[in-house]
Amino acid sequence: MVGLITAQSTHVEQPHSEKSENVSRVEDQERCDLLDWEYVQNTFVESDLMHIFYDSIPEFTHQSRVLVTGLRVAFHKGDDLAVRRLVHALKGLSGLLGAKRLQRKLLDFEQLETAHERCQAEQLLCEIELTVEQTITFLTNHFRQGWKLRGESEK
Repeated sequence: MVGLITAQSTHVEQPHSEKSENVSRVEDQERCDLLDWEYVQNTFVESDLMHIFYDSIPEFTHQSRVLVTGLRVAFHKGDDLAVRRLVHALKGLSGLLGAKRLQRKLLDFEQLETAHERCQAEQLLCEIELTVEQTITFLTNHFRQGWKLRGESEK
């Protein structure tokens, strides 16, 4: 209890601008780690195709969850062919939006699964599930405005 009080009493509130800058830096790092922004820029922004990017997010959200659930089931059944197919499909889906962290984890999973390292593969599967959810959260939080603009222009 004393440690908790000490920790709370020594906390110094940062000025709002510093807090905003720190949050912004964390978000930039997260953004750079989750998505391949050069790919997004070259494929969607410069080609004036952001509407395709925006429209792909709900499909990514649904399909990635379906695929990762199927991957877990196939992995626990020991169905190596289904595991390979589901990983390949999830890599392709993540590649569409440039979800590079997810792609890296899927590549790592393929290498472990090929070597039959089940314990490490199980841990990596948990990380893949988490990364799918982080990617979905990031996309929905950061591109919601784009969806709103798309929805209004189509009315």
